[in-house]
Amino acid sequence: MQDDILDNDPGERPANLESVRFAGLWIRVGASLIDSLVLIPLMGLNYYNIIEIKSLPLALLLALLSAAYKPFMEYYYSATVGKMAVKIKVVDYQLQPISLDQSLIRYLPWALSVVINLLATMYIFQLEGFEEVRDFMSYGDLANTTPYQKWIQFSIWIAPISAFGMLFNPFSQAVHDQLAKTYCIYGT
Repeated sequence: MQDDILDNDPGERPANLESVRFAGLWIRVGASLIDSLVLIPLMGLNYYNIIEIKSLPLALLLALLSAAYKPFMEYYYSATVGKMAVKIKVVDYQLQPISLDQSLIRYLPWALSVVINLLATMYIFQLEGFEEVRDFMSYGDLANTTPYQKWIQFSIWIAPISAFGMLFNPFSQAVHDQLAKTYCIYGT
């Protein structure tokens, strides 16, 4: 490792990035799809909870566990399972593992969506008629009556808009990467 990299501020870009291979949009989309598969057990349990158990604390716990997955994995392992599978990782501007603060900043686009969905979930669980929900369609019909519906639709677009920024960045950085001063690069 070069001494000048160690002397730099973690927010400053190192001078030598020629040997770094930045992960582009489609490989990161692939990693995200794999991460969706990893979260299927939590989604399945949440669906069962909505249809049968109807426990708001369980719904909130499952949502928080799902939300913690990405920032925890990127902080602790420098990659989610999806990123590991496609051999990419998240690093700071010195090409070192990211800090907890950076992992949380990177998660901001998803965090807004999580907050909106948590509020909507709490609202739906309190609605008259929720006890009669027995399938996904009736849950969807009930969810469409909430004042949060437009916010939910808006929140779906936040992460893709952040990712769209990659297309115009020489380091393939999404908006959330730029905010957190991180790169997503190829490497083990």
